[in-house]
Amino acid sequence: RNMQRSHYTKKIALMSHVIFECMPIRCRAFHVFPNWFVYYVLTPVIKRVIPKGLRMRLKFHHGSPDSVLRELESFNLPKSRLPVQLGGDVVTNMGQWVVERIALEPV
Repeated sequence: RNMQRSHYTKKIALMSHVIFECMPIRCRAFHVFPNWFVYYVLTPVIKRVIPKGLRMRLKFHHGSPDSVLRELESFNLPKSRLPVQLGGDVVTNMGQWVVERIALEPV
């Protein structure tokens, strides 16, 4: 309610620090598929608030499904590597994946 921009900036900076510095992975980019309201209204605000390092890694895609797929191909993300929910060819089953991962873990 009475939150200032600096409060949001600190929270987002902390989240980006955890994602980029503390996790044992390397994130080159985050591809976001917002609806039209988020894309046209909130994206400019979000880009002003988040730190530059995170801003450079956020990639927003909006438009028809075909145009989004063409954009993703320019980032070396062809249809064969995307889940069905995003118009790709990969069928995902999270429940089955969790069962397989638990089976691989040593007891």
